[in-house]
Amino acid sequence: MVMRSSQDDREDFENSWQRTRDRKRESRACSGSRRDRGNSELEGEQPLKKIGLPPRPVPAVHRGHLEIDRKIRQLFPEGSGFSAADVGRFLEANSFALNAVSLANVLTRLAERPGDRAQLQDTVLADVTERALLMFLADEIKAGPREISSAWRVVASFGVTNREILASLAEKSTRLLGVFGPLDFGFTAMGLAASRGGEQSVPPLLARACQAFRSRMRDFEPEAAALFLKALSQGDCTDQQLAIEVAAYMLEPRETGLPRGAGDNGRVQLQLDTLSLDSMGTLLRSLAIVQARSIEILDAVTERLEEAFLRTGSCGKALPRAKGAGDYLWAAVAMGYDVPPALKEELSCHIHSELDQCKEARQREILSSVAMPALLAVGMNSPRVERSFRQLEKVRFEQKSPSSSLELAIGTTLGSLGVAFELEHPVGPYRLDFLLKLPGGRIVNLEADGDAHHLLRDVSSNKLLAAYRGQDVVRDRVMESLGMEVVRVLASEWNAAPDKAKYIMARLGLP
Repeated sequence: MVMRSSQDDREDFENSWQRTRDRKRESRACSGSRRDRGNSELEGEQPLKKIGLPPRPVPAVHRGHLEIDRKIRQLFPEGSGFSAADVGRFLEANSFALNAVSLANVLTRLAERPGDRAQLQDTVLADVTERALLMFLADEIKAGPREISSAWRVVASFGVTNREILASLAEKSTRLLGVFGPLDFGFTAMGLAASRGGEQSVPPLLARACQAFRSRMRDFEPEAAALFLKALSQGDCTDQQLAIEVAAYMLEPRETGLPRGAGDNGRVQLQLDTLSLDSMGTLLRSLAIVQARSIEILDAVTERLEEAFLRTGSCGKALPRAKGAGDYLWAAVAMGYDVPPALKEELSCHIHSELDQCKEARQREILSSVAMPALLAVGMNSPRVERSFRQLEKVRFEQKSPSSSLELAIGTTLGSLGVAFELEHPVGPYRLDFLLKLPGGRIVNLEADGDAHHLLRDVSSNKLLAAYRGQDVVRDRVMESLGMEVVRVLASEWNAAPDKAKYIMARLGLP
């Protein structure tokens, strides 16, 4: 089991769309002064006086909304936590004054507080979140695509399972799919994938969302297509045909004002010039998670990285962050792609240099949790890599009882056979379900896997595929690089075995 949480993945996704939004803002900088002047009017300040015209007063309805926004900012101060009880009192006191925009503002700020989401067991916070969603879903609240996607973002962040909420949100979303923007699709897919087992209307809506995105994908920027695929993969869902189409879209030549690079791969070079190297890593990792193997795009991104690292002066864009480089290596491991040795060396040095300069411990941990396992899996077993990998072991877990009925059944069977094992053994960011030391010096990591948690689910059919997630593939390669054998036991196979002892002995290769 990997200790990297879905919260980390959400942070990666939110950082990606934040960069996309910032880039759009910069492209509209030429109209900034006019926009700023309009914003100052909304804030109640006196606008610049025009000759012969008196200052325009701020309408009373605007003043009311500005007061609500001011109170919301006070509830969620920058750089600090918030009180769930205070948010609940605010919702109760202002229930008649809140509209779709202000409620979406509250939901967005709840979802943007990763530090506070550690308190998910807090019943007060759970009640406040559900109350805000129920108020948002009231008939009199007329929500648009951006507000609907904010609600799905909260569903993904807090793991909302209330069937009434999911059904109402799915109904409202169905009517608006045709006008969704790229970020709306991304957050909606994230929420739908996270809650696909909670309400029967969710899986069909997720399939329709994929169809709607497929029909409008070419209206969006290439990075937006990659972000949607990433959001989908975070719920262990896959639409392999859509993933292949996204990759093909990324490879299409596209007219742009940016200069072409000096690479030989002319067919894909122009399109890749519109993407950052970090976004290329995001795309590849998403493809790897859903097991949509695309050698063509791997070759193209490898060419780009070789230009950036190995051919001085031939690449006109900045080097990727440690995350972008780590995502590329991670995807290469999951897809069984051989990275050129010289590029592996350069990426390893670059990742460690970036990590050394990263002052924020939490960000350094997130970057390392992807990059270090990937470096080990591609054979970069230097003492520094292994040391950084071991540092991801947050705490030394004490031996504890099995965490699932499948683990309990396997542990009981191993005990009856006289096979000694250790439970929940930590290795870097991973915890091993069972660590076995068998005759002949064999060290075996035995994993007890629930089908729904480890196999990919096809979006269109809502059925599990006979394919493990990319995360599990990378994890297995890491364990093998450390000298372990990995044996995975699926719950469906275990339940179908008539003789559990013979089954487990055969899987372990014991007489």
